[in-house]
Amino acid sequence: MGSPLGFVGLGDMGLPMVHRLVRAGHDVAVHDVRAEAVADAVQAGATAAGSARNAAAGSEIVFTCLPTERAVRAVVLDPETGLAAGMAPGSILVETSTVPVEFAREIADGLGRRGVAVLDAPFLPASIEDGAVTFLVGGAEATLERAREALSGIGDRIVHLGPHGAGAAAKMAIQYAGICNLVAAAEAAFLARALGVDLERLVDLVSGTTADSAVFGVAADGVRRGARDVPEGGKLGILAKDIDMCVQAAREAGTSHGMADASDAVFSEALRRGWADRSFHAVFALLEHPGSPGKN
Repeated sequence: MGSPLGFVGLGDMGLPMVHRLVRAGHDVAVHDVRAEAVADAVQAGATAAGSARNAAAGSEIVFTCLPTERAVRAVVLDPETGLAAGMAPGSILVETSTVPVEFAREIADGLGRRGVAVLDAPFLPASIEDGAVTFLVGGAEATLERAREALSGIGDRIVHLGPHGAGAAAKMAIQYAGICNLVAAAEAAFLARALGVDLERLVDLVSGTTADSAVFGVAADGVRRGARDVPEGGKLGILAKDIDMCVQAAREAGTSHGMADASDAVFSEALRRGWADRSFHAVFALLEHPGSPGKN
């Protein structure tokens, strides 16, 4: 039997993570604001905790997988119901959410004063159900070694990148490039289609060239099929939050962010139209008709 674990945040990513931890033999106490998500986890073999604080009680390692910095702040740092109030000295928080670097360090400092070790460990999911997950880890190497078994129950690749904040920084850089790449690839596909190029053939032609990327085929397929006729994907609101965070980080660091500014404007317009809960493919509708007022 694995270590007793807590897990807070049973969304599209968190819930399948809990399923894998249970299958790996861990006792997992879970909490989420959505009762149906908790019920799903309980049916899989987890235990309902009732609150974040209760999920932490008795857990050697606690995972959080939450959508925003605001949610993480409330769940982790609330003095009455948060994890900080329930985690025992010597326990470990594994924070898998995509958050700003300085906030990741703030959490590590705050919990460190209580004797709780912290890893910022955002992830790159290829297929959580199959364990094809890469964790990008910041924090003490000794803490990672203590948490490695639990992390391995979820993902097949665990990369230690440095001290607190290093995992968050790497995830931000990857999201920056990926989201900008998505917008650029979609614009290129719209241009090619307007000029009469067959998009299926274009995807084959791009393979192995400087334009090739993991998202080029996704963008071209979305353009070819139409923004309303594509598979479900990551929530638009999450990507909008991530690219805005990248812009803010680049401004604070004094680095160039022109590409991110342009992508941020596209996603901000999608949010203005109320599309936060749609698949990210919805942004293709904006790129197809730039300047059009569109419909919500």
